[in-house]
Amino acid sequence: MNNSKTSLLPGILLIIIGSLLLIHKLNIFYFDWQQTYPILFILIGIMLFVSYFMNRNTNSVFWGTIIALAGVFFFLRNYHVIDYYYMSEAWPVFMIILGIAFLVLFVVKPQDWGVLIPAGIFLVIGTSFLLRNLHLWYARDIIQRYWPLLLIIIGAGVILSSFKKEK
Repeated sequence: MNNSKTSLLPGILLIIIGSLLLIHKLNIFYFDWQQTYPILFILIGIMLFVSYFMNRNTNSVFWGTIIALAGVFFFLRNYHVIDYYYMSEAWPVFMIILGIAFLVLFVVKPQDWGVLIPAGIFLVIGTSFLLRNLHLWYARDIIQRYWPLLLIIIGAGVILSSFKKEK
């Protein structure tokens, strides 16, 4: 039973990709690779989410979030909804995507508080550098002034986890 469920998703994905390629080859609709690959990323991410709901594998949610959000970013960039960024400028977006993936992992498994630490780190670093790249915020000045807040947050997390262990 479980084997048939795991082969269902790759089969559906192959049917979708094959149908799109056939439509392209028959000149019904022209697919340019630059416009197609973000949609494939989004579809693969959605398939991984469906896989989570079928098998309750939390890894599927984590990777599904990363792949789907990367697809959304490339889709928006390729269709000129957001400005075109070179990878040297866009890497903070991927840090934010990783942070969101860890948050989604916490949402599906709330008893795992440990994933909030990398989520916070990736989100703070990614957001600060993205804002710096957009010339909206200079992270160095803020970090130099407020870095002790990181120690306070880690200390609060340690205290909260010690209360949780006592129960």
